[in-house]
This record gives sequence, C-alpha cells and structure tokens, in this order.
Amino acid sequence: MPYAQVVVDFPQRWADQLFTYEVPPEVGPGRAVLVPFGQRQLRGFVASVSADSPTDVAVKPILEVLGEESVWPAEMIELAGWMCDLYACTLVDAFQAVVPPTVVRRLIKPPKPRKRAKNDQGLGETVAHHQLNESQCKALDAMHQPGTVLLEGVTGSGKTEVYLAAVERALARGQSAIVLVPEVSLTPQAIDRYQGRLGEQVAVLHSRLSDAERTSQWLALRRGQAHLALGTRSAIFAPLENLGLIVLDEEHDSSYKQDSAPRYHARQVAAWRARRHQCPLVLGSATPCLESFVAARSGRFTHVTMGQRAAQQSLPKVELVDLRRHRLRGRDDLSAPLLSALQTTLEAGQQSVLLYNRRGFARYLQCPDCGKVVHCPHCSISLTVHRRPPELQCHYCSHRQPILDSCRDCGSVALRECGSGTEKLFEEVQQKLPGARVLRMDRDTTGGVTGHADILRTFAHGDADILLGTQMVSKGLDFPAVTLVGVVGADQGLHVPDFRASERVSQLLIQVAGRAGRGQWPGRVLLQARDADHAVFEFVRRHDYAGFLEQEIEMRRALLYPPFARLGRLIVSGEEESAVENSARMGAAWILENYPRVLLLGPSACPLEKIQGNYRWHFLLKGKQVKELAEILRNALRQCKRSSKVRWAADIDPQSIL
Repeated sequence: MPYAQVVVDFPQRWADQLFTYEVPPEVGPGRAVLVPFGQRQLRGFVASVSADSPTDVAVKPILEVLGEESVWPAEMIELAGWMCDLYACTLVDAFQAVVPPTVVRRLIKPPKPRKRAKNDQGLGETVAHHQLNESQCKALDAMHQPGTVLLEGVTGSGKTEVYLAAVERALARGQSAIVLVPEVSLTPQAIDRYQGRLGEQVAVLHSRLSDAERTSQWLALRRGQAHLALGTRSAIFAPLENLGLIVLDEEHDSSYKQDSAPRYHARQVAAWRARRHQCPLVLGSATPCLESFVAARSGRFTHVTMGQRAAQQSLPKVELVDLRRHRLRGRDDLSAPLLSALQTTLEAGQQSVLLYNRRGFARYLQCPDCGKVVHCPHCSISLTVHRRPPELQCHYCSHRQPILDSCRDCGSVALRECGSGTEKLFEEVQQKLPGARVLRMDRDTTGGVTGHADILRTFAHGDADILLGTQMVSKGLDFPAVTLVGVVGADQGLHVPDFRASERVSQLLIQVAGRAGRGQWPGRVLLQARDADHAVFEFVRRHDYAGFLEQEIEMRRALLYPPFARLGRLIVSGEEESAVENSARMGAAWILENYPRVLLLGPSACPLEKIQGNYRWHFLLKGKQVKELAEILRNALRQCKRSSKVRWAADIDPQSIL
C-alpha cells in the first residue's frame, strides 16, 4: 500500500507539516483527498507518494479521493515548497496560491462542460502590426537565451511590440509564455494587442473575473487550448508547460508584491520558473526598480536600453507649477496654469489626462471648534468623505457610515470638509470646463469585470476629452490624442515614512508624463506641488531617471537598505494592544538572544497602528542573505507562543513598512 505525504487544509501554524496517510495505488502527487484529522474530516493535498511505511506511528487511510484528475501539477508542488522556504509561509497558503481555491473546488466537483467563454474585456481597438525598428530588434535579439533581461525603454519606445514579437517567436517554437501587467486597469489594452495578434491562444487571468471565468481560462491553459497567459500578479502561477518566455511589464510596480500570506513577489516567482524552464525572463519598464537597475549594472542581468520613442516623437515638456507662487483659491485643486492648459487642449480638440492619487471627495471631516477629526472606529486613520453615495468611508477596512451633521465631541454643527480627492476634482473640472466630457477612473468607478474597459473604451474612441483618476491612469495606457498630462498633488507621496518614497514618486510622475505626446502632436506635462524644491522634480523635469537612481543608490548604500541589504519584517497583530506589544517585544528579544549578529530595528508600533480592529506592531531585520532572514523568521514563528489574542506574519523583502 502506498503512503502519501499530505498537506492538510487546516489554517494553524502547528499543523504546518506533512501528514502521512495510506492511499490507493492510483493516487499520485497533486491529487485532492479527504482525510481524517482528529475528530474532523478535512481536505488535503497530496505532496508526494512513497512505498516506505512509517515505523513510529500508526497510519490512517484517506477517506476519499476528490475529483477525477490531479489538481496540482508537479511544478506547482515544487514551487509551493520553494515559497514556504523563502517567504516563511505555511504549506496551505502556498498550495492555495499556486492553484486558486475556486479552481480546486471546480476540479473536485466539476460543473457541466461548457464552451470556453470569449473574452470581451478589450477596448475593441484595431491592432496594427508594426515593423520593429533598430533598437527594438536589438532588444528582441537579447531575449534568445535563458537569463534575465532588463529592458529599460522610455515611455512610448515600443516595448510592447518587442514583447509581442518575443511571444510569437516562443509560440512558433511550440512553447508557451506568460505576460504580466501590474494592474487590472492595464488588461483591456493588453487584451486587444495580444488577442489581436494571437487570437484564441491567449487566456486572461486577473482578480476581476468571476469564479467560472477564472476556472475556464485556467483550464484552457492547463489543457493546452491556450498558450499565452496574460494577466496580473497571480497569472505567474499559470499552469503552462514548456515555458519559452516570461515578461513582467512595468516591473517596478509594487502591485507585483502580494500583501497577504503568502507574501510573494511575482518577480521572484517568475525568476524561479524561468530558471526551471531555462527560458528568458524579461523585466520591462521606463522606470525600473533600483534593485533591478543595480543587478543589471553589476552584470547579473542583461541590460538593454531603448532611449527614443518608437515613432521618433520627442518626450513631453515637463513644467513645475509651484503652488507657493500660484496659490489656489479657496478649496480649488486646479491652479491657473493647469486650468489654462486644459482649456487650450480642449479647444484644440485633443485629450488630457489628470492624475490625482487620492480617492473620495474630501480627505477627512473636522470640527473647527474643538479640532477633532472623524476617525474610523476600527483603524487609526481618518474617514474619507464621499459624495456618491454620500457617506464616510475607511479605505482600509471598508467601514462606512453616514456623513455627520454635528460633532460627536462638542456638538458643533460647523463640521468642515478638509482636503480633496478625485471625486471633488471631477466636480471642479466639470464646473470650470462645462463643455468638457470628463471621465473619472478610480476604485469607486471601476466595479465589475468590465469597469476599467468601459471607461477606457469611451476615452479611446474619442468620446471623452479628459480622463481623470488615481494611479490607474499613470502607466501603460497609449492614447495618441493625449497631449496634456496634469498632476495634482505631485509631492503628496514624498514624505511618507518609507525609504522607497522618493523612488515611487519619481516612477509615478515619469510614467504618467509618458502618456502625453504619443501621437502626431507634442506633449506637455504640468506638475502641481507645494514642496517644489524637492530634488525629485528636477530629475523628472529632465526625464533623467538614471540620474535619480544614481543619487538614490548612495543613500541606500549609506543606510544599508535594499539592494545593499535584504529585509525581513515580522508583524504582530491582535485586538488587545498590550498583548500585541508584549508579544512583539518577546519575539524581538528571542531573535536577538538566538541570532545576536542580526541587525534588528524595533520593535515599534506600525505607522498605521490599527487596521480592521487589530493593533499592529512590527520589527525589521537586515541581512545580506535572504535565506538566513527567512530561516530566522520561520524559527521565530515556531517559537512564538500560540495564542488566540495575537497573530504573527512574516514578510520577506517588504515593499511597504506602513
């Protein structure tokens, strides 16, 4: 009788191990099974099978084999084990990441067979086949051999055409490919481009799909009906064999990092799969992250640059609007220079993009008499004022409540809305430019599977003059009629407590600037800022991202931050503040006692101290070897006293420390 090592679907760290069960001879790795587990009957995932009987324990047989086929391919089982080692996550978390639970459920209890749904999330644009220019051909040639290629091309340089050519070459050899984009908002144009060239060979995977649609697309890849997986972060787990190419477009984007367990980075998972399949990994961006830039400069990555736009257009002129001189009126968000530029662009029959990276109508509600701000009852953050519908919202826990008509502390009825967001800016643009057709694109307006596509389709067809939104509008979009980009609050992210703050702001501004001037008319960019003397703006104005990185490298080296060290973060959370603090201090003390040479920062309360009713403390570890940090975090998690009052979470290479 064979014996299976089974991952039992039980979300407790003490159960994070392989359990041995007897299985029928036909059961192999990757099958889903029902097993006895104490007094429970739980689902399990077969990780491996052997003929060797354990000598020290009595082995129970499984209760049932679930489904008619293997759920986890051999590569995904191996990948899940690697993720556990690197990210200090549980086996259950890793297995559920590599094959989504919705897919597992449908494979275990398959619905009636139905035809694969046609994907209608594109914009309906006609896709032309462009001849590659010299720099594009050079970039394509660099993608022949296994290894990582950093493709650094200015906005509009034609990186997507290079990706398409590389994908076509891989598919022509009988191989498969994965292309990732960082956000769902970028999938509509990507669908048009890839399906327009490759047709039914493309399957789309992202979080806005229904369970049935996601399963249909996943199975098309698994069964060889599609050979290109196109999607956001989780598409890196596409069940493809014989991979010939993996592409991460906008590789710098922090959206590629998962913010819940398992806290993987798609770039690292892509590198693992590329090594396993001996295929090229292409990291593309106009603003590569500093870690990739340093890796390319040191020779670990092949570095290919594309310094000119594909159609030889000039990069847009970037101007800084200093709000200390161009003061805003009252609660206005548009300065006189930006408003004038919008009017001129509208009169010319061209299009504009406005970026304001803040949702809602007002940032918070404040009593002018006692000074109290209305906060979320579950988070240490103020509630955002929304007008449609009229309510106060928390953007961290989704708490909603009616807008107050009086202060809860002093009874004053003179509550004041402070700050602004995309909702208020949308209203101001409509008031000051009554003839303009304006679209708003943020999380509040893009619900449903086709929410992003509907807005972008309207703009692409010329049925709107101004596209206004959050960071969704800042990257990857290609509209030839856009000649003006305006940024409201260009400096608002520079002073958050994060060592990557300047890098992220420079990336955001350079990316959104690149939306202008891609067609026959030159582009113009206006950045509104109060901290107009910040060094970031001069680099953005000159389109000198490499110069910014050189400056940033020296700061990171001096402070021993990535890429000159690796980081590990341990987060402790719970409803009782004292229990959380005590646990964090005990965990940090244990690490310092057992690993005295490690550099530990903290523990301290997180900058966002309370989220969803849970208080949060954390500490950071710095080290040269990521495997050592992962081992320390794993051992610390094992040593942590199990308690219903606190939860522990490990994060390797954190992208945010808020």
